[in-house]
Amino acid sequence: MFCPHYAGAANYQAELAVTDGHLITAGSSAPVEFAYHIFKKLGTFEPANLERWYGYFGRHATEDLMQLLASTQRKA
Repeated sequence: MFCPHYAGAANYQAELAVTDGHLITAGSSAPVEFAYHIFKKLGTFEPANLERWYGYFGRHATEDLMQLLASTQRKA
């Protein structure tokens, strides 16, 4: 162990990104998950569109991108 006297191990969460109040943290290998948590906290997207955004960028689901794009089209 690099820090043998570290006492915070019980607080560790095995997640790609975590939000606790106004604190958002993520590992260096999880930039999409980090952005997801930031967007969610800021209310950048409507909830369904945030899930579509993550579906495409996080899970690479093309159908989520198509739904996200369709949701941005003007309704005549």
